[in-house]
Amino acid sequence: MNPLAALGLVKKPIEDSLKIIDQLVTDKDEAGRLKARVYMTELQTSTVPIVDAVHKMGRQITMWLQMGFYFYCVTHEVEISRELVSGVSGVAGLYTLMKGRGK
Repeated sequence: MNPLAALGLVKKPIEDSLKIIDQLVTDKDEAGRLKARVYMTELQTSTVPIVDAVHKMGRQITMWLQMGFYFYCVTHEVEISRELVSGVSGVAGLYTLMKGRGK
């Protein structure tokens, strides 16, 4: 599995690059060298630690924010309607749908 596959943004271009190499390069040695260069470039990509941490904690953060908002509504006597619940809970639900199933 690609080390940057978890990011989602770089997975598709890398896979596409490897497929193009397989399709167009007939010399197996040259194809191997090109694939190695693609992997080495991928491994040298630097990331921002705080962005990685927020990405990994995305579901938990949205759930905690959701619970905090509902606690605020209860303590400040804000009416909790269907629209409010779907609007607030929808953010966490959409994030979960976009990110996919966790491990």
